[in-house]
Amino acid sequence: MNQKTIMIVGLGDLGGYVLEFLARIPNIPKMMTVDINEDWGVRKTNSAIAGASQFGLYPDISFTQLDALDVEKTAGLLREIQPTIIYNSMTLQSWWVITQLPPELYKQIDEARYAPWYPMHFFPMYKLMQAVKKSGIKTHVVNAAFPDLVNPALAKIGLAPTVGIGNIDNLLARFRMVAARMYRVPLRSVTIYLVAPHFFSYFVTRYGHDGGAPYYIKVMIDDRDVTAQMNRTEFLANVVPMAKGPG
Repeated sequence: MNQKTIMIVGLGDLGGYVLEFLARIPNIPKMMTVDINEDWGVRKTNSAIAGASQFGLYPDISFTQLDALDVEKTAGLLREIQPTIIYNSMTLQSWWVITQLPPELYKQIDEARYAPWYPMHFFPMYKLMQAVKKSGIKTHVVNAAFPDLVNPALAKIGLAPTVGIGNIDNLLARFRMVAARMYRVPLRSVTIYLVAPHFFSYFVTRYGHDGGAPYYIKVMIDDRDVTAQMNRTEFLANVVPMAKGPG
């Protein structure tokens, strides 16, 4: 296939959102959605096409049923489609599943932090990257499945994707809201540069402080750097009252 294509692998909660957003962006040449559950995949793909049409947009999106853990079949599909970008959001178990356990059991597992989810996210991405390598195609792979740990681990065995998405942009948007309200400027005037681990994003949005995690931040109001005079403790604390949102 010569036409540039974005392939979305995994149409769960996150992959579904990505599909819906991309379907509403004009001029994306072609998309292919992939999921192990054919009925669900067809429904999600149709939903994105229908939603886009209500905005006067008509994206070229097709669905293919595939068990991406089958390296041979996945490699064959990749050779056939030659996607320019592969976006992955597969997992063996979503992060929120353990929250449905009785509180005392959930607490025991939650104390392990990211350890329970790492193998859930790593294994499907590992198989996908094996297929990418076996296919021999040139592509860019975007990994949404715990890239903070999965991507470096895959890099150790020569299977690194191009980039991860991380959760830090969710916090970055809230930081911009806080800065705009603290400095009484329009949101568009705020630019923030942030380097931080996944834990930082998780902790600040819930508790209003860094939890001891290291981070780098630079806050610009138009062309003025206000980082030096900013009270960081106050700034982080304001995330909860000023920029709180649904879970």
